[in-house]
Amino acid sequence: MRFLGKAACKVDLTASLADNVSSVQEYLRSYPFDSIEYRLSRAVVLRDQKSWDEVGQHLPSYLDANGLMKFYDSLSVGVWC
Repeated sequence: MRFLGKAACKVDLTASLADNVSSVQEYLRSYPFDSIEYRLSRAVVLRDQKSWDEVGQHLPSYLDANGLMKFYDSLSVGVWC
């Protein structure tokens, strides 16, 4: 690992993207934000049924009155891309 000021860059190479996802799992466990995108990514990468259940249970709170998805359930309106 090489430190560049206060940041660090770690590079791991594998023969396949699916070989070792431990660094991705580690990153998602400590990710400080809680958007719907993060919650879904975390559930997929960690293969965590409890996280899937929680996302499904709270999914309606991530939709605005027009059915648009909000990044955070506390927002009043969703976005479109």
